Amino acid sequence: MSQVRVRAHFDYNPKDDKLIPCKEAGLSFKKGDILHIVSQEDATWWQARIEGGGRTRAGLIPGKQLQEKREATKVSPVSPESPSTKDKEQKGHRMGGMFSPKSLVRRTRRVKRIVSCGQLAEDTEPEEIVTPYEDVTQYYPKAGVYRPIILIGPPGVGRKTLVQRLMSLRSGHFKTPVTSTSRPKKVTEISGETFAFVARDEMERDINSNRFVDHWEVGGHLYATSMEQIISVVNEGSVGIISPQPQALKQLHVAELKPYVIFIKPPAFERLKQGRTAANAKLCSGGVWSQTFKDDDFREMLHTADKIETSCSHYFDCVLVNEDLQETVEELCHIADRLELEPSWMPSVWLQ
Repeated sequence: MSQVRVRAHFDYNPKDDKLIPCKEAGLSFKKGDILHIVSQEDATWWQARIEGGGRTRAGLIPGKQLQEKREATKVSPVSPESPSTKDKEQKGHRMGGMFSPKSLVRRTRRVKRIVSCGQLAEDTEPEEIVTPYEDVTQYYPKAGVYRPIILIGPPGVGRKTLVQRLMSLRSGHFKTPVTSTSRPKKVTEISGETFAFVARDEMERDINSNRFVDHWEVGGHLYATSMEQIISVVNEGSVGIISPQPQALKQLHVAELKPYVIFIKPPAFERLKQGRTAANAKLCSGGVWSQTFKDDDFREMLHTADKIETSCSHYFDCVLVNEDLQETVEELCHIADRLELEPSWMPSVWLQ
């Protein structure tokens, strides 16, 4: 029997396929599912089953060449009113056979990105075509060697808060890479611990020479993270927690790091608004100032999330809807534990 496994990068329902020779023989699957390819004798219609799905009978799915031809003729712009943000019930769901929860959006500090997340779709190279199926292999964890976890999401979705919670829960086990910054060092700070303090002109030169995988600006000061800083965390035996801009994924999604990418997604508009309002009220009652968000801010967050998902979903191993903060933290800890103890799927080329 074939041992080929692939990760699907598109949703498929045979009932909607006019070309399939027998709709009843088709296999439905979702983007991110791991498929066991049973037969590729027919180049147009493969036979497959969903890995771990419990189904013993294989079903028909479009072959790679057929699906690539379909995708090449598609034009599907993302709309702010797309079903993923307006009409669909958004829940955490399995990607690649692992996990699923929810979580609440908490306020995070808004920053000025040198390359904003909102520019993602426009900046993506138009000729880049994502293959419909990606060959994957199970990776067996090794003691003391951990896959770094990358959190991707739109500004304001709560990634910074999630990182802080994880760090406080398991101090020393979870670790973020040292960030370089041009801001002045405080008396109590030691360069090389939380921040590496660098002159602004030097940072600008390094940014222009593409030394950093991620960079942004807050309060007139530059901040950036280099690949060397990330690799340092991985090599010292910690679980790296990285929260970069989506544009950094192409550089970070490499065999040297073997990252596990989680998309932190906001819930639907009304739930997002209710959750943020409740969180702000709780903070204010405790004497903590909290920024008030307008409806347009929520719409912008949802629209940006759509653009990130459209452009970068082929990198995602998991999607978590941040509807309840505590639940999301618990699920992230559960994911980290699973990655340390159980096999996980990754691109086959990373293990060659």
